[in-house]
Amino acid sequence: MTGEGTKSYILYLDASGGVGWPAPYGNDPDRWYVQGGCALTPSMDRVAHAETERILSKYLHYREEGVRELRYSALIHGDGPYRWIRSRERLEMADEVFQLLLRLKPVLFATVLDKLVYRELAGTNAQNPREYAFASTVTRFCAFLERGLCVGYIVMDTEGFHRDRELQDFVRKVRRCAPLPPDFSGLVPDTSLLEPLMNAPSFLPSECSPGLQLADFCSKAVFLHCARRKSGRFSQIHSLFEVDAGIQQEPSIAMPRE
Repeated sequence: MTGEGTKSYILYLDASGGVGWPAPYGNDPDRWYVQGGCALTPSMDRVAHAETERILSKYLHYREEGVRELRYSALIHGDGPYRWIRSRERLEMADEVFQLLLRLKPVLFATVLDKLVYRELAGTNAQNPREYAFASTVTRFCAFLERGLCVGYIVMDTEGFHRDRELQDFVRKVRRCAPLPPDFSGLVPDTSLLEPLMNAPSFLPSECSPGLQLADFCSKAVFLHCARRKSGRFSQIHSLFEVDAGIQQEPSIAMPRE
């Protein structure tokens, strides 16, 4: 499967929503947690580098304040360097990023976790939402690679990783190919599914990775769709989510009980 000419994908992962528990189990205001993944081939990645720099230079060329990168939440609210851009220009900038995604045609993944329902079902055995979402997303990405006889790599943002001791411990388990935790239905993923991964997950600052910046836009679009019922951007990129045998597999949503 790893012979010369094998197709490869890099899965860039980013998240939206808090990782704490909502009431009555905690005080996190977010009921939903989303981990989004943007899988790019090396050729897509090269285009993403050039195009994200073009977009940033077009709209932020006159501001050197802070780190210059694409961040969807900051763009929406006009925070940081985006506060100097008029609302119409911020909308145009967001339009260009989503149009870039449609031109690139990456394969998108997302795990959407209703933390309240998950905690009710799992009780005190509930995992850290970030750890749970990571396991679920990576397992499905590896299944996608296996179906296409591809190999893959995973890149995550250093910022969240260094703050999360539980996720660090979990990634070490993945590196050792230790058994993965059960998914939402209680099934334990098959560790052999990790075979298409060529290396342990890598970590980069998001400002150095256009792939992570695009994953940020994707995860936020899914979060707004599920948590805020603002579905415009999600509808734009819905066709990019992974499809198997004609069936849309993503995003994987743990729906609340009625």
